[in-house]
Amino acid sequence: MIEPGMPTYDLTLAQNQIWLSQKLFGSTSIFNITVAYFLPGEIDADIFTRAFNQLVAESDCFRLELKEHKGKVVQTFLSEKHIPLEIIDFRDQPDPKAAFNAWGKKHAVIPIDFDHLLV
Repeated sequence: MIEPGMPTYDLTLAQNQIWLSQKLFGSTSIFNITVAYFLPGEIDADIFTRAFNQLVAESDCFRLELKEHKGKVVQTFLSEKHIPLEIIDFRDQPDPKAAFNAWGKKHAVIPIDFDHLLV
């Protein structure tokens, strides 16, 4: 639901095409892009999560929501959003790269949920 006074913006052509594809063809993962970063060494999960959420706070694209409003789809931006991160460590697997690839393939086919975007 869009709160009264909350600014809304028209979708870009690309956003509109993705939205329409989802509506026409149902849940699909055709637009998903999987990206991975391998971080060497030990990671302090608390510091990493705080740093990531600072990035979210400073970047509108992570706080974007698409909503149906007055017969059309618009985008809004949350003023804040906290994203809990799941830290997954594949180092203890017999073949860490293969374990990661299997995990990535499984998650890459999950359809976009426009009611709960990203991040």
